[in-house]
Amino acid sequence: MGSGKLKPYGPDHPIAMAFRLDTAIIPYGILCRIEADGTNGLCGQSSKSLATQVSTIRRNIMKILLKLLLLALCLNLLAGCSSSILSSPDADVFQGLDPTVVSEVLANPTVRTKIETEPKERQPSLAQGIVINFIVCRDLLKDYQQWQLTGIAPTLKPLPQPTNPDPLTTEGWELKYSGIKEGVDSGDPENLRDWLIGEGRCGEWIPAQPGDITGPTIEDIILGRT
Repeated sequence: MGSGKLKPYGPDHPIAMAFRLDTAIIPYGILCRIEADGTNGLCGQSSKSLATQVSTIRRNIMKILLKLLLLALCLNLLAGCSSSILSSPDADVFQGLDPTVVSEVLANPTVRTKIETEPKERQPSLAQGIVINFIVCRDLLKDYQQWQLTGIAPTLKPLPQPTNPDPLTTEGWELKYSGIKEGVDSGDPENLRDWLIGEGRCGEWIPAQPGDITGPTIEDIILGRT
């Protein structure tokens, strides 16, 4: 075989320019190959023929890039759907809260309905508040029952504090818990009872026993409906 020749096209040649993708230009000489006899091969073809081949290759590259882009978009959409707070017991909003209660709350059909009807951006805040609600409401049931037995006003437990509190949830609960403490400090157990039962109160729908969604609610226990 004879010595090969390298016949490059410069970056300003129409064939090289056909490879432009946005601002990128195929480097000088990339369209050529070494020819064994100096006349055959890619660089031995006419500019028109090469331009046709380059145009075809460029279209194929663009098709591949488009498919990859569409695939990436689909994967992002799937990831967004799977990242619902209802399937994320390890989410940041639940850190610092009792993981058993978190799992119970996320499995509760009533809770899931409440959360799913909210805009997605509000769902983490709502879920965090509901977990706190379950913990506080059950603790207050025990406090009320003990108060009834002993006649001594209970000392309330500290308000559950998540590691990553949502500002709206935290402010709302601090205000609410302050009102509950005032009711207890008044010395009248009926103030605590009124907070636990009635329309819209936590005891109306939260199960008295963790996970027992078909059993008595906290309100049922207080009113003797068991």
